[in-house]
Amino acid sequence: MDKYRDPRDINKRYLIEKLTKINPFEKPPPPLKFPMAQPIFRAHSWLKQKIKRDRLGVGHIRRV
Repeated sequence: MDKYRDPRDINKRYLIEKLTKINPFEKPPPPLKFPMAQPIFRAHSWLKQKIKRDRLGVGHIRRV
């Protein structure tokens, strides 16, 4: 349903989600050498796609 939402709301939600994972007092964890090597079990297709995007570091892409 993101197709009909305001892009500003989508970007704001994505930014808040990213900032909740960051601790300013700790060093960020190193990136995985092979991000797609770990399998994703028992998840819906939309959740699998979200996990893949997060692992690869890809932001939200709005399709028009």
